[in-house]
Amino acid sequence: SCSLGFIKDKIDEAKTRMKKIEWIPAPLQKKAMIIQSSCWPLALYTSDTTYIGQQHYVGLRRSVLHALVGFWHTSSPFLACRLLSKHVTDPFLFTLCLCARTIRRLANLQREVAIQTVQAIVDYNGSRPYGPASAFKCYLNHVGWSIQTDGTITGPENISCNLLEDSTRLIVWTF
Repeated sequence: SCSLGFIKDKIDEAKTRMKKIEWIPAPLQKKAMIIQSSCWPLALYTSDTTYIGQQHYVGLRRSVLHALVGFWHTSSPFLACRLLSKHVTDPFLFTLCLCARTIRRLANLQREVAIQTVQAIVDYNGSRPYGPASAFKCYLNHVGWSIQTDGTITGPENISCNLLEDSTRLIVWTF
């Protein structure tokens, strides 16, 4: 994992990229694709191993809003990341999917390690995340989802998927 200063620098660099994207003479959908393919990987590179606070996600959403539609006092950064384009996902959703994909990949390669990782996620009860398992648990807590020892993640209205058994596509679709 990386230091928080390094992560903050990468997030700031991604915000700077989005300010430049705002002035590109391109359609909204094209700008959204550029943000998804170049800004999210830069800003959220280590978000699956090191916990990133919610204020950083709020700032990233605001930067997306300004890059796509400009500065409007009454516009919602959260809605901009959810509804303006099918090509850009919310940065927090991007992080959740990144964490889930990592565990699923681990289950394909080293199933026992993946089971131990899921157990570490379930067992974590602290308030300060200190590694990949605790970071993922805190991210799930933010959205009101829970995880069981068999790898099943359950959300609102009992929507669920299994990190150890289901396909990556189904897991990401569930989020």
